[in-house]
Amino acid sequence: MLTRRVCCGLTACALLALVVAPAFAGEGGKKGRHRVRSGASNVGHLYLVEKDPETWDPIKRGAWGKMTFRMEAPVFDFVFNGHHLEADWSYTLIYYPDPWPGDGLICLGEGVADEHGDVHIQNEVDTGSLPAEWDDNYDMGAKIWLVASADVDCDLPQMIGWAPTEYLFEWQLITYTQTEAGHGHSNVGHLNLYTKDPDTWEIIEGAPWGRMKFDLAGPEFDFVFNGHLLAPDAMYTLLYYPDPWPGDGLMCLGNGMVDEYGDVHIKAAVDTGTLPAAADDNYGAGAKIWLVLSDDVDCDMQQMIGWNPTMYLFEEELITYTDTD
Repeated sequence: MLTRRVCCGLTACALLALVVAPAFAGEGGKKGRHRVRSGASNVGHLYLVEKDPETWDPIKRGAWGKMTFRMEAPVFDFVFNGHHLEADWSYTLIYYPDPWPGDGLICLGEGVADEHGDVHIQNEVDTGSLPAEWDDNYDMGAKIWLVASADVDCDLPQMIGWAPTEYLFEWQLITYTQTEAGHGHSNVGHLNLYTKDPDTWEIIEGAPWGRMKFDLAGPEFDFVFNGHLLAPDAMYTLLYYPDPWPGDGLMCLGNGMVDEYGDVHIKAAVDTGTLPAAADDNYGAGAKIWLVLSDDVDCDMQQMIGWNPTMYLFEEELITYTDTD
């Protein structure tokens, strides 16, 4: 790897990452050894290489790795081997969805480089098809990175650090199709929440937004939510809102304080029952998920007590959740 480590925390490097992060994928695929698929084989091959973070060109004789994976399978089944890495460093192989900081990224596996700088990571992960529908690269393909384990939070899940000189980036984007055999479809759902114009209910571009990752079925509604560009120091509550107003029977899923940078993180597992509830006017269509000011909702009365829609985030689409208890 490059001898000088360029590193910053999530917030300090956010503006930098917004500029450079989308440019990682090389064109690749022009020479036979860089083709993802060989003929009609179901086995894909992806090279990951060290890149110059100023030009994003591959560095000759730099660190590199190769991932072999099944392009169509019930789970993302892969083997990765990396070389010329920093000895004794812990590395995590990830699927990275744009935009920064990669909300909803998927940690595929972790390994420690040996004294020779080699790392081996092998795993089977229920990722769903890649790229995910909410990835900015959905129409092109999925990014696969090898990053320092200290720079990624697999529980949030998102990047929390930025040291590109220590990473490996995909030679080209890939696609993976999850089949129904064996494990069946993924149990992981993703929902974007946006600021909306309260007169037209259209999404306002460039305004506060967030993303929720959740289990589609299970004994509890298990989720992780990350919001961005919100008012610092404001307290927000994520909730399930049943129509009609004022949302009698709504369920508060969790709350959190926005930090100085406008970010909020909420994670919980809540016994909600199946969503939407039978008494919801949207029953049969789906459940509404909102992020509202905590002062505008009474979680004990289970209803809204205020209305400041320009300060809220609203679901991009309705969701469903099945309680398996």
